[in-house]
Amino acid sequence: MPTLSIGHFGATLGRAITIAGLAALAAGLMVGGIGSRLAMRLVTVLGDPADIGRLTEAQARVGDITLEGTAFLLVAVTVITTVVGAIAYVGVGPLLRGRPLARGLELGAILLLSLGSQVIQSRNFDFAQFATPAVTVGLFATLFVLFGIVTVLVAGWLERRLPGPGFRRPTDAGYWAALVLGTGAVLLMVVSAVGSRAYPVPIVAMIVMVGYAALARAAHEQLVTVFGWVIVAVFVLPLGLALMGEVVEIIRDAAEHEMAWALNSVGSASAEPVPGGSPASCMAFISALAPFDFDGTRLTRSDITELMRAETLVERDAGEVGSHASRHAQSKFVSDLLADCFE
Repeated sequence: MPTLSIGHFGATLGRAITIAGLAALAAGLMVGGIGSRLAMRLVTVLGDPADIGRLTEAQARVGDITLEGTAFLLVAVTVITTVVGAIAYVGVGPLLRGRPLARGLELGAILLLSLGSQVIQSRNFDFAQFATPAVTVGLFATLFVLFGIVTVLVAGWLERRLPGPGFRRPTDAGYWAALVLGTGAVLLMVVSAVGSRAYPVPIVAMIVMVGYAALARAAHEQLVTVFGWVIVAVFVLPLGLALMGEVVEIIRDAAEHEMAWALNSVGSASAEPVPGGSPASCMAFISALAPFDFDGTRLTRSDITELMRAETLVERDAGEVGSHASRHAQSKFVSDLLADCFE
């Protein structure tokens, strides 16, 4: 094991904290702040137009872009993702191998598996009720991966431009300042988190990551790398399973929401809301309410609602709903289902 002076070790760790902090700040602003706003906008665009104006879990209206909401994302989300991302990169940075893009994907995967369940939660009904789980979960999962890629790319750029620590140059004070400020910020966040009793597992993980970072920079041996991956695996695997559980629950909630919407729509489409047809035919109708392809045309929930109420499609652009013959066939299809389901 190479022998390093305490001063050289402290400056090396301080430089790593500085680079990780600046890189995570760039990723936090671009991906955590701006990226999350774009993801929310995409959910609105790709979702059902009927959802416009509905209240989200955060009591914001779908489709509205407010100054308060944007400011929260650009400031609060940026700060949170910067701090968490910096600590994660300081801890797992020495483990990442390969080209910058590959290292970024590795970091993004670690962040997604370890912290994804803190964002992608089934108790937040936005994931199940707006657009589809494939869109909502997919977009926010992608943000974690993009965060890792941006962090690694910016960190690599800084690594090439910030000189290594040396104690015979007038820049020593800068390294020590970075060490004190960076370490102080980490300790302050950990103490604050412990004081608020919030998320004990991530708190322990942060402490372990910083401790491992110190060990990894004091000894670049294979044993240390193996030890680091063991720590990551022990931490990531249980939380990754928790994320999978949240996703499964979101998919189940989305299916139940579609079923409830279908039953409500079917009831409002008839003066007699009691089904008079066979359960099988009614279930076929309910399953058809979700977006589906009919004769090469994708029918949305809004299209189905119009068909149910008027038994014909409202005139639209030919490019959206197809020819008159196709509209007639779609109308007959839904009318037949209605006839089976109601007296």
